Amino acid sequence: MKRLLLVVFLGITIGKLSAQNEYLLNNPEWSVLRGNGIFYPCIEYDSAHYFLNGDSLYNSNQWKVLWRCGHKWYSWQSPNPNTSCNGNYTYCDTIPTGLIRSQGKLMFFVAWNDTTQYLLYDFNMTIGSVPPVTMTYCCPVSDTVTAIDSFYTPYGYRKLFYLNNNVQPDFIEGVGSRFGLIEPFGPQLDQSYQLICYGLNDSAWFPTQGPYCDVITAGNQPAEPKIGIQLIPNPVSEIVNIQLSDAVLHYQVQVYNANGELVKQAFGVAELFVGDLCVGLYLVRVTSGDKEFTQRLVVE
Repeated sequence: MKRLLLVVFLGITIGKLSAQNEYLLNNPEWSVLRGNGIFYPCIEYDSAHYFLNGDSLYNSNQWKVLWRCGHKWYSWQSPNPNTSCNGNYTYCDTIPTGLIRSQGKLMFFVAWNDTTQYLLYDFNMTIGSVPPVTMTYCCPVSDTVTAIDSFYTPYGYRKLFYLNNNVQPDFIEGVGSRFGLIEPFGPQLDQSYQLICYGLNDSAWFPTQGPYCDVITAGNQPAEPKIGIQLIPNPVSEIVNIQLSDAVLHYQVQVYNANGELVKQAFGVAELFVGDLCVGLYLVRVTSGDKEFTQRLVVE
């Protein structure tokens, strides 16, 4: 993606790039697929592409200016399409997303319409660490780093942090999480996020190496997970049947409440008792290896 050099004013003094921003050298870029089901069954998809353009001095610290372009499209999740759900267009924001900087193993963020500096990520984790509370991550005390690996870039190796024996990394050093850059970590009712690509100097380095990261359009979005799930009945009062479209032998079922808290889990079950849950909306997450699928469940 070509970039036009932009000079940022609006009361922020332009400063030179400081060596403290080690994670933000070499033109990093992030592609994140975002799903918004607030107006379900109309689903909004947003392929957000973040990149840096401009340097700023704010509160005596050197920052990079974060921008976003992307592509949005809509899908009607029902047998009978609704014409009001149509839409397919590319966009580029006219104001920055915010300011971002790194210092040591920490990353910080200031939203463009805010003045508060937030801790975005803390990569000072070891085996057994509980991730600290940050702007993107809050609070599941059961989360623990159980494995650490790394991936290659031509500018040095970066660590991969795995929580709770997950098969895919949850945090990526200098990059963010598997949900994105500034996107919230963990299950979100009616919303979903997925880091699709991280690149440096117009080459992709995570999760795979290849050409530069690009905006995903409705015609080339990633394939849906191979696990399909049906929850019957839904709404439910006592026992819900879990039906998978694929012949999966080993899988985990997790149920999250509206606050993103894990309230129930089981392994390889076809029926799940939910009669002990409070009335409300829940998120059911089924995982098997690197496959994952989520579905909303109403308990009445």
